[in-house]
Amino acid sequence: MAETDQRQDVRAGMTQASEVAGPVLQQMETFARTQCELMSGVEAICSRWLQWQREAIDASARSLAEISKSRDLGNILQIQQQWIAGAVRRTTSNWSEFANDAAMLTWRVTRHDRKSDQMHDAAPRTLRESGRVDAPTHRKAAE
Repeated sequence: MAETDQRQDVRAGMTQASEVAGPVLQQMETFARTQCELMSGVEAICSRWLQWQREAIDASARSLAEISKSRDLGNILQIQQQWIAGAVRRTTSNWSEFANDAAMLTWRVTRHDRKSDQMHDAAPRTLRESGRVDAPTHRKAAE
């Protein structure tokens, strides 16, 4: 009789443990998925930032090459002014695009519904329709 009670206690304990373990494992899986998505987004943002830095270095190299070929002071000043204006345009465009990317990444990572683990798309559509999210358009307009 005592052995039967002990088995029932073990079964009850296992049932309670599995009832708790299921939601905990589900939350851990959601957390891992969210971290994976976050790291992928950060990687994409870093890749774009490195591309922007390459573009800036290339523009600087082209300007320096033009300056070294030029013998006219007026032309040198014009090249320098164009280089500075381009650098300012690129910087403002890049920061704007970076802010948009960071906001969208934050939205994408945090939009999971806690109950059903489903994605909500209402806010990104609203942001896109308002014109605040279309980063490539901002970049093209700035160039």
